[in-house]
Amino acid sequence: MKKVSIFLAGFLICSNLLASEKEDINFLEELFKQQKYNIAINESENFISKYPKSKYVKNVRIRLAKTYYFEQNYNKAITYFNVVLTEKLSDSERDDIKVYLIRSYAGVKNYGKAYEILETIDKKSPYYEKALLDLGTHYLETGKYVDAQRELTKVLGLRGEYYNDAVLNLALSTYNNSQYVKTVVYLDEYYNGNKKDKNFSLMNYLYGSSYYKMNDSEKAIPYFKKVIELYPESSYGKKSLLTMIELYLNQSNVRNAEVSLSQLKGTKEEGEGIKIFADYYTVRGNYQNSIKYYERIISSNKPDIVYGYAFSLYKLGREQEAISKFKSLKGTKYYNQSIYYIFAGEYKLKNYRWVIENKELQKSLTLNKSDSEGLQTIIANSAYELKNYGLARQYYESVYLSNPNKENLYKLIVLESKSGTISAMNSKFNDYNNKFPTDQEYKKNIYLVVGERYYKDGNLEEARGLYKNYLSQDRDVNIISNLIAVLLEEKNYDGVMELLNIQDSSDENTYLKGIASMGMGKYDEADIYFKNILTSETVSKDIKEKASYNEVKNYFLWEKYDDVILKGQEYLVGENLYNLDEIVDRIALSYFRLDQMDKSREYLEKLKLVPEYSDYAQFQIAETYYNQKDFTKASEEYRKSFETATKDEYKEKALYWEANSLHNLGKVDEFKIKTAKLLELYPNSSFKDNILILNGEILSNVGDSKKVLKNYEELYTTSKNHLLKEEAVTKIVEIYNTEKNYVEGLKWIEKLNGEEKKSYYRAKFYDQKQEYDKANIEYQKLLSSKDYKDYAAINLGNYWYRNNNLDKAKENYIIVNNLESSQYKDIATFQLASIDEKNGNHQEAIRSFTKVYILYPNGNYALEAQIKVAENYEKIGQFNEAISQYNELNGKEEEKGKYKKFLLEKLIFLNLKTENKVKAEEYYNNLVKLDVTASEKYKDFFKGGN
Repeated sequence: MKKVSIFLAGFLICSNLLASEKEDINFLEELFKQQKYNIAINESENFISKYPKSKYVKNVRIRLAKTYYFEQNYNKAITYFNVVLTEKLSDSERDDIKVYLIRSYAGVKNYGKAYEILETIDKKSPYYEKALLDLGTHYLETGKYVDAQRELTKVLGLRGEYYNDAVLNLALSTYNNSQYVKTVVYLDEYYNGNKKDKNFSLMNYLYGSSYYKMNDSEKAIPYFKKVIELYPESSYGKKSLLTMIELYLNQSNVRNAEVSLSQLKGTKEEGEGIKIFADYYTVRGNYQNSIKYYERIISSNKPDIVYGYAFSLYKLGREQEAISKFKSLKGTKYYNQSIYYIFAGEYKLKNYRWVIENKELQKSLTLNKSDSEGLQTIIANSAYELKNYGLARQYYESVYLSNPNKENLYKLIVLESKSGTISAMNSKFNDYNNKFPTDQEYKKNIYLVVGERYYKDGNLEEARGLYKNYLSQDRDVNIISNLIAVLLEEKNYDGVMELLNIQDSSDENTYLKGIASMGMGKYDEADIYFKNILTSETVSKDIKEKASYNEVKNYFLWEKYDDVILKGQEYLVGENLYNLDEIVDRIALSYFRLDQMDKSREYLEKLKLVPEYSDYAQFQIAETYYNQKDFTKASEEYRKSFETATKDEYKEKALYWEANSLHNLGKVDEFKIKTAKLLELYPNSSFKDNILILNGEILSNVGDSKKVLKNYEELYTTSKNHLLKEEAVTKIVEIYNTEKNYVEGLKWIEKLNGEEKKSYYRAKFYDQKQEYDKANIEYQKLLSSKDYKDYAAINLGNYWYRNNNLDKAKENYIIVNNLESSQYKDIATFQLASIDEKNGNHQEAIRSFTKVYILYPNGNYALEAQIKVAENYEKIGQFNEAISQYNELNGKEEEKGKYKKFLLEKLIFLNLKTENKVKAEEYYNNLVKLDVTASEKYKDFFKGGN
């Protein structure tokens, strides 16, 4: 309740006033003095009604209207202010009422009326200036900062008594609208103004905050310190301390930040200060420290604090505790993102079955592109671990379609090599060779898994050709080892001897056996061979060094990343010289795989010093930030990669991934600038398809259908990826469908792959054009489809139902009903029940209607189905069952509005019919309260009516 003081000038009690009127006036005065506004409002209205001709009615109305205004009951205020305007008023009284009326109309967003009244006030009047100030303040308070600036600027032009108030409000509106330079200009004007009672605490706080927002901490700090020193107990003093904490932490000045925090001790803002520390350490990956701070405020149970605490627990590997905290956020805005980490935590705990059983949860989430891909990858990996390769493939394909990079393609190739058909694997392998011909990151592993599949399937000639093709371009002991295995299987001993004299039991041969074992994925055997070399006292320094190097590589391939780090560091501090840079790379990648990005970057920084690795290392540094979803830092590092790279491969990749990071940050304009630059520099870029897809998403979000169409048409024309071409055509068809441009839409439908999909969209178009015969032809085709069968059947059923051919309608609804799952099962069941009802099969109708609201309680037909159950009980004379159904509906909170009258009338009628007059009268009394007119027809049934 706002504290309002409304005084009535000249409200004197005359000696000849009627006693009752005098008493009522005194009572009103006392109520307002004691701030009992609710009672005062009622008594004021009673006074007006009781003494309509009293000379004090005008003043009572004015006070009542202003009370409603301050209580923010603007509609009531408007009513009374308008009544007051019909009475005899002085010019100043009339203008004062108009100012309040303008603000009241603004309060109900009737700006047209507000401005209409504004035009009736003399522009030279101080009330006109006050009205403009109030309008500007209203816009400021409701977040309409541009409108606020427009009105407040008008006040400045008048140079009147509210000039300084307008200037300060302009500073606030520009600050809230992120126009910080303007804020400073207005604050300067406010500071230099002639108003004596300036709001110095707010002014200095805004100065400091504006400079801080402009990244000018040097100018910001003195202002914050001034507020803290002069106004320590004010809200702005405490806000200044909070900002100083943030500022010092951004400067890594933890000591001064702690001093500022100590000044908030015992205040309600102390918790906010502690959270700033917790968030600071979280952002920097120092989760041990972040948890210490979160634990000081976790008892508040604020969702943002619980989320930060849970996230830190997760990052420290305390997954079970983290999951518990994330789950506690259900019902808050943080639960959406929490589900992602719940899945990730369960996956890390190897609860793969839980991940699969709860995979449908992802459909209800709103995640950014990166998190969505991450979650789908978790599901795919879990399915893979459970050997559910079909499901794994489904999700890997989805991720690859969304982000067709080499890593995702690599995962698909691995999956196809383990569980798919040879043709599917070859198709993906060809995609890899076409899209990433210069790739070195995944090339060897892809050749290995593809070759191993050939080997396992007995396609030895294919395997041999594959390995030899690789060796014609690159030399690799792993490939050689696998080739040895193929040659041995083929009994091609000459070939084996050419690669390795297996009869030789020398140290060299033992070493090569280790290489061969490692190449075949027998990492435990390779480990034994390498250890034999490393413990031998006769082996040469050269072989021992290579064995030590390959021991590290073997651990890496074995995914024993802790061992890679341990042995790799031993290798680096020893006297070894062989491939030191590659060992550094393996250590960096191991830390990356262990999600220790700070450590990974530490080694990548060392790798940058090696000229031939500098491009790669800088790009990988950017990748570590992207992997952490720190897209701001990732974009900075990708930009650095582009600026410093000597190879076009890294320049192009860096430019694309910088743009991708900007897209993830929602920086649309910057994304467009970067992608335009990329296509200018690399017109045939392999990322062009990706850019068009992302651009399509952006254009769709802003609703520019013409540009969206142009974007997808370009994607269709230029892309060589048949999946992306298909996606582009589908998007185009759906846009034409939305715009009801059926002529163009039908042309594009013919470009779709697959007759079923073509029929599906033709049916949609013909149905919307009301060309039902053509639509039905397509629906009939789709009845044999696995994907569209239910869609076709439900639409055919609806068609025949509309045309009163109930037998044919029933035939199609049964098709839907017999499917294992379908989104149309509730309507199909409802329609089958409706057909039974029309045919007089009321018991069967009751059964099916009951099935609808029991099995699909949240469906669109649940409520109507329950009403139908009751109506069918009525039709067969089972009135008690009907009453029970109506009673159940009447008790539901959500039905007390729309159906309340209908339900009460039904319950009155049925209780009268079953001679339960007591109950009938109870419902009748409820109906009287709800709708007197509706109750009239029943009053004769009850003694004396009501």
